[in-house]
Amino acid sequence: MGTPREIYGLPVNMFVAGFIGSPQINFIRGKLEGETFVCGENRLRLAPWAAHKLEAWSSKEVILGLHPEVFSLAEEAGDGTFKADFVAKEFMGSHLIIHAQIQQQDVQCRIDDTSACFGGRLYLKPDMSRAHFFDAETGEAILHMEAGDDHA
Repeated sequence: MGTPREIYGLPVNMFVAGFIGSPQINFIRGKLEGETFVCGENRLRLAPWAAHKLEAWSSKEVILGLHPEVFSLAEEAGDGTFKADFVAKEFMGSHLIIHAQIQQQDVQCRIDDTSACFGGRLYLKPDMSRAHFFDAETGEAILHMEAGDDHA
């Protein structure tokens, strides 16, 4: 067990990752293909060192964990963006919580631009340097990008 900050930043598994934070961490199911996380038509390149660390999971299903605050809005689809379908927004005063779906998977994003308008398709760009990867079968953490190392 660790401090709340340690648990938030380096969760040992998906259960723990979902325990701290509001909104909760987003879990996006996908597959690793070489140096790329693939979720449907969405492709996000990983740093070469991270791809090396994740070699054992290449061509296997993994869960990408992204906290709501690591997303920003992109103008258009491109490398490193998720195409998402807008569902709803919540005005929280200093920020918005955007509810969207990526390949029928629910995500929530914290966006600081409270004047942003939405509808239909969104392009969400996650800061992959703050991503977490979990084994899809066990839910155990396999890599925390910020830590630069596997959790085991």
